[in-house]
Amino acid sequence: MKRLGPILALAVLLIPVSAPASTGPHLRIAVDSPLEVRGSGFKPLERVKITAAGVDEPLVRWVVATRTGTFRVRFAASADWCNGIRDIRAAGRKGSKAEALVKRVGECAAP
Repeated sequence: MKRLGPILALAVLLIPVSAPASTGPHLRIAVDSPLEVRGSGFKPLERVKITAAGVDEPLVRWVVATRTGTFRVRFAASADWCNGIRDIRAAGRKGSKAEALVKRVGECAAP
């Protein structure tokens, strides 16, 4: 029984420890139409510029992240590869950056 203690201690030291999940800036499309984007992992109270680009002129919104580094922003547009927003980027004044791309599904109809 005395030998079991050191063996168990050595076994615990050899168990690989997984790295913590990435907590860096992240964007996700919460709702396709009207477009709602949610951000997380930004610096607390960071002023963030969100640019939604697509087939027309880019749409820009400014938000301030919460104390926990999150935000939510809505656009009067749709996340639609063929007719709307294709790419959303967020750039914070304290250096945080993130991007979300709209998935392309099928072919677009001819104009």
